[in-house]
Amino acid sequence: MHNPRRVLLIDDSEVSRLVCETLLVAEGYDMRTVETLAELQQTLREWPPDVILTDMQMPGLTGVQVCQQLKSNPDTLRIPVVLYSSLPEEELAVAALRCGADAFVCKARRHEDLPVRLREIFSGS
Repeated sequence: MHNPRRVLLIDDSEVSRLVCETLLVAEGYDMRTVETLAELQQTLREWPPDVILTDMQMPGLTGVQVCQQLKSNPDTLRIPVVLYSSLPEEELAVAALRCGADAFVCKARRHEDLPVRLREIFSGS
């Protein structure tokens, strides 16, 4: 028996957290959600994830800033980061490239794209 992959979502929207968590738990992932940078730091210490999903637009920080911080820290550098946002796909693709994100998923295209992208990420690791 294998341990399920750990997915951490950073999002200030309760609805988005609930939809994402429901979808990924049904897919067999071990899922946690946080709303703030402080919660993120604590969760990273207590529960290291296999992948981090981050919304792009949150009070006080952006997904780009979160990704840059994670990718500049030796302790989190190797954790794949996925930008997960309702921004237009073209804008999301540019942001992902700019900040070094491993992938992006546009919420507007359907949340169902998320498990597909996660399988792609994990099959490459």
